Amino acid sequence: MMRFLSIAIAVLWLGAASALAQPSPQAVTTAQELYAKATTAYNLGRFDEAVTLFSKAYEALPHPDFLYNIAQSYRLAKNCKQALYFYKRFLSTKDQDTDAPLPQKKRDEVERFITELTECVAKQDSTASAPPDTLAKPPAAPAAVTTGAGGQATPASTAGKAGPRVAALDARRNAGEATAATEPAATPGIAVVSVAGGVALLGSGNLGIPAQPVVRFAAGYPIHVDPVTIALGGAVSYTPLPYTVMDEQKFGSMIGVRAAAVAGYAITPKLSLHGDLGLGIVSLSGLSAGNPISADRSAKTFTLPSVALGVALDYELAGGITATLSPLSVAFSKGADGMYASSLREIDIVLGLGYRP
Repeated sequence: MMRFLSIAIAVLWLGAASALAQPSPQAVTTAQELYAKATTAYNLGRFDEAVTLFSKAYEALPHPDFLYNIAQSYRLAKNCKQALYFYKRFLSTKDQDTDAPLPQKKRDEVERFITELTECVAKQDSTASAPPDTLAKPPAAPAAVTTGAGGQATPASTAGKAGPRVAALDARRNAGEATAATEPAATPGIAVVSVAGGVALLGSGNLGIPAQPVVRFAAGYPIHVDPVTIALGGAVSYTPLPYTVMDEQKFGSMIGVRAAAVAGYAITPKLSLHGDLGLGIVSLSGLSAGNPISADRSAKTFTLPSVALGVALDYELAGGITATLSPLSVAFSKGADGMYASSLREIDIVLGLGYRP
């Protein structure tokens, strides 16, 4: 009964025959921002927070699809009584929407929820919840509208201008299909990024390279697959390679470039654990004559394949900004012809800041 279903997309509700006043650009912007935050909370399973944000979005832009979103959030939060109320309000409001009537498939789905929730309420309470009262809607003259590209109705005061708006219904609405698809499979399209620094322990034969600083930058695109979030992207790292030639300190560079996949699991709303896998290369450059990396100590540059594995903890500080601690990250590269050692190993311990949606 409590399986995940979709969040309906909030839309502008326009038409010359509409009895509601057209929304202001500020109301549309506010609703769009609240919708994005509510969707993130919903995807992360924070249903009480989603209810609050969807409710505020409805206050800014009273479209019935927000009522559906509120009902979905209450249902998944196992609040049968409130979910029942808002599903009924959604049907009641859509019945008054002659411009975009509810498709029969969606109506059947909502009515099934109402039946199941009525039974749920009856088990929790001796009497089932009564149908919600119908609220009177004061008359208002519809604002003039124009039709923009793709047939999208636009308030005359903003016609021809590109401004923020809540995402429009897709082509399936014109075909009479449901507004929503299946359960949310992705978070909003916002990149996750992180910058970190720490200590790298390098091993290459018996060279005995001392611990070195390491700096990393990573970015990826998050995809929510309940109960984890997978970020696909890449990472770049830099570590100096010190060596001594005739009592003179010199430095080469080790730069790693890898494609990365990171799987994160939310332990609490603010704390999450993630593991990452990276595949790519490391480049050993800036090695002048006399360096110990080259078997013949000649000046060379080596490019090696690299595999990296790691685990980390992320703690959200505020507004998506996170503190990241990676207590263990291991990379391995097979040596190349002309190298002194047959392999290169790296163990990193880093701390940094990141952003996740």
